[in-house]
Amino acid sequence: MNLFGTAVILAGGKSTRMPFDKQELHIGGKPIAVHIADQLSSEFPHVLINTRTPMLYEKYPYRLLQDLVLNAGPLGGIHAGLRHSDSRYTYFIGCDMPYVSLAYIRYLKGQLKEHPDSGGIVTLYQGMFEPLNSFYGNAALPMIEAQLKMEEYRLHRFFKGSKVLVVPEKKARAYSPDWKMFTNINTIEDLSSSFSLYPYVRSSAHS
Repeated sequence: MNLFGTAVILAGGKSTRMPFDKQELHIGGKPIAVHIADQLSSEFPHVLINTRTPMLYEKYPYRLLQDLVLNAGPLGGIHAGLRHSDSRYTYFIGCDMPYVSLAYIRYLKGQLKEHPDSGGIVTLYQGMFEPLNSFYGNAALPMIEAQLKMEEYRLHRFFKGSKVLVVPEKKARAYSPDWKMFTNINTIEDLSSSFSLYPYVRSSAHS
């Protein structure tokens, strides 16, 4: 089993605050999840996309997967990613988080190497855990599956009971002073403010 060979992009959300599926956003002519996957492929041999609409990615070289437990939110996506990963630690990011920081990912890897018994590593922001742009260990699967069986889908419940490393906000800001690497595109307002440097269009997949 490799240590850090796998990254998973969670693209299975319902986009409830958008008038269309966020997966339909394109950057540089490619779906936003593929834009992220292309960046991650320089750091991870295996990049997977978790999606409910695999037809959007048929012409791209990335492996696709779907949630094994439906309607469980990000915890369900993390569970599916860990079940499909052959790495001890798997990196997770959302398809609405286009500002990838490879330098920060390498920092997280270094921390996990120094603390090999941890269940993963997440970042703290204003006293709350950032669940994505994070690594989760395969050793966390039993705890996640037990939580899913109880239909308890809140990630903070998992963090309270697990042995994850926590990066203080001040440390993380050294890699992203404006916190862009944790930016989520959830609304049209987020889109207009965050994509000022990117050309974007809607996909015609569902038009």
